[in-house]
Amino acid sequence: MRRLLPVLALLAVVLLGARPAQAQYSGSAFKNLYVGGGPSYATGDAADALNTGFNFVFGWRQGISNSPLSVRTELAWYSFGAKDSDANADDFALTVNLQASPTNREAKIRPYLIGGVALHYIDIESGLFSSYSSEFGMNGGGGIEIGAGQIALFGEARYHWVATNQNFYFVPVTFGFRFSRF
Repeated sequence: MRRLLPVLALLAVVLLGARPAQAQYSGSAFKNLYVGGGPSYATGDAADALNTGFNFVFGWRQGISNSPLSVRTELAWYSFGAKDSDANADDFALTVNLQASPTNREAKIRPYLIGGVALHYIDIESGLFSSYSSEFGMNGGGGIEIGAGQIALFGEARYHWVATNQNFYFVPVTFGFRFSRF
């Protein structure tokens, strides 16, 4: 239950923030919502101690009029298991990112760059102890969107830095879909 509360709180923030902005648009209530997941790879010193993990993201994207930029707000869950023990590390993050796509909004295939800041809630648990903290982080990377009617498919990879005592670095590779008029 302790792990679920931060996720529910972050989900409420995203949904409540998306509701007023959604009122500006006609059509589906799901417009610009997206969901995705995939593997996460620890890098740097953490790569020696952690197995390949997974990520799950849920978010909302808002384009900026007459601009190749959009703002993305998302909730993410990154989970890693330790290689040499039964410990687990879970990272629940609220991120705000700027996405830049050099192609026009009507293109069916759109590469993009993405980067932003995040608040990470890190929970480390093993049979012997439990530890948690809230940390600042930054991320940057790129991806590609492919329009498919009312749904856009996407794949992306981002490099994350979390300002912990030992600085935690990881790369989630995420595949998903976004409800959209692509």
